[in-house]
Amino acid sequence: MSILNKIKLSQFYYISFLLLPISIILGSFAINLALICIVVFSTILIVRENKYYLYKKSFFVLSILFCFFIFISSVINFENSNIFKSIVYFRFPFFALGVIFFFSYFDSKKIKFFFNFNSFIIIFFLFDYIFQVLTKKNFFGFDARCLNYDGIIVCDRFGGMFNQELIAGMYILVFGILILGTNLLIHKKIKLLIPCFILMGLMIFKSGEKANFLSFLVFFSTYILFHKMNLNFKKISILIIAFSILITGLLKYDVSINKRYVNFYNQYLASQEGKSILYKIYSNPWAVHYRGSFEMIKEKPLLGSGIKSFRKICNNFEYILTEKENRETDLVVCSTHPHNFYIEVLVETGLIGFLFFSLIILKSIKFSFNHNDLLLKFIFCICVSFLFPLKPTGSVFSSLTATIFWIMVSLPYAYYIYSNNLKKKKYE
Repeated sequence: MSILNKIKLSQFYYISFLLLPISIILGSFAINLALICIVVFSTILIVRENKYYLYKKSFFVLSILFCFFIFISSVINFENSNIFKSIVYFRFPFFALGVIFFFSYFDSKKIKFFFNFNSFIIIFFLFDYIFQVLTKKNFFGFDARCLNYDGIIVCDRFGGMFNQELIAGMYILVFGILILGTNLLIHKKIKLLIPCFILMGLMIFKSGEKANFLSFLVFFSTYILFHKMNLNFKKISILIIAFSILITGLLKYDVSINKRYVNFYNQYLASQEGKSILYKIYSNPWAVHYRGSFEMIKEKPLLGSGIKSFRKICNNFEYILTEKENRETDLVVCSTHPHNFYIEVLVETGLIGFLFFSLIILKSIKFSFNHNDLLLKFIFCICVSFLFPLKPTGSVFSSLTATIFWIMVSLPYAYYIYSNNLKKKKYE
């Protein structure tokens, strides 16, 4: 490879990675295009640079083994699974390696530009989102979701630049906190972190995405507990009390938030006449998906039912619904996926696939936790919040959720490299 071609290849790789957060906004086609470019360019550069040792790292080996068992399970269960999807899923370990390699291949100046450029994108996204909350339309004319609640029109969901794909809260949680938080840490603006997190937490709360707000609470709690900050007990107590009062006030006086959260609690969790709290928890839509999933796991515990099989076999498990549930509700076991990626992996890859999946997560979290570094501790908090198991999630076999998942589990290794490079530069 000539020097000129190598420079062009590096530029294509850099641009593909630079535009990755924007591709999330643009949708599945842009996401997959960015993934393919990152995989192709990083693989060629790894080979040209003789960085073969990266393929021997336990993280990559476990990831390939996980994909291998996805494929095996799908072949065995070919009548209900998607073999093509199991094959193309192999792109994700190579994508994760491309994330790690990015932080070792490019110098700190280019990596800082990545965070500066995408901080601008995130800030624009946040202003666009706030504009939609205030006017019910964003800069591009996308409407908030408005519903009729007992004769009152209430706008309770805000997608911002995602339009009617209501995942703005997820984007703020993952990319907003990740990119802006990293940028503030790089530029030593640590005192701005807490106000920044609180502001984005309120935006996630307003988005109506309950699972992502739960993830934010996990992130915020973990950050306060594990991040080394100059906050004494008094400051932490005041901070928590003020945040709690603010959330309580919004629940009471903000109509859209009240409808989204309080109505949800009354409908699915609060006891009613003839229905105990345990019954409401056991018989809500998500619990029914999980109950059906565990029956599927019991039938094929080792290798599972194959990737994308849940949507095809779920009709066989409607029998789990009780007579009372069939009589009083419209509950169904079936959906496109179980709405929890841990359960999804158990259903579709079995205990063997789940073992490798769990090892990938545990090794990544342990790696970030064991290093006494501000960036690594910050990444630990983000990873824990996203990988928190006790919440509904998207499908880990879909392009969007899979991309975010593999970014999360690769970032501890990537940030470790970047942090070390910053320290070396400091002492040069």
